[in-house]
Amino acid sequence: MEPSYMSVRQLRQALQSFIEPKLIHRNYLAETLTFRPHRGRGIGKNAAIDTFKEHIKRVHRKTLGRKYTKLGQHLQVIPVLEGGEGDFDKHVHIHALVQVPDTHTSPEFAEVAARSWRSLALASRHQNRHESCTDAAGWLDYLLKFSDKPRYADSLIVDCLYL
Repeated sequence: MEPSYMSVRQLRQALQSFIEPKLIHRNYLAETLTFRPHRGRGIGKNAAIDTFKEHIKRVHRKTLGRKYTKLGQHLQVIPVLEGGEGDFDKHVHIHALVQVPDTHTSPEFAEVAARSWRSLALASRHQNRHESCTDAAGWLDYLLKFSDKPRYADSLIVDCLYL
């Protein structure tokens, strides 16, 4: 018997159907994060993911404190890697939807996230966005778009996905 494989469209629909009902929080931050060129070239996928992991860890520590470090609580985070290393691909970058904790206003949290990102060695200081998101389902739709993803199935950063 042949294995059945999902088409990319089916995968997108399945991801959207799974994640969207979990977007129950009042406030979210929409992030677009870019990277510095590394040794005159674009940054690789693994370095981008490691940098994002450190960013999210710092954001969690700063906003949740002991609840994160001792109790393992997380903010909701949905990160997607885009771009590639080919000559005609866009530069590697990350889009993310991050829950704004109840202890912060959206502008305060955006500043925490921006400071965290700017403090990382491989993070670019330019073309980053940390904006309040009033339409989480719409941003999710954008995150799961087909374009700019060399391998769609690998674009969701599962290691940093917190629902």
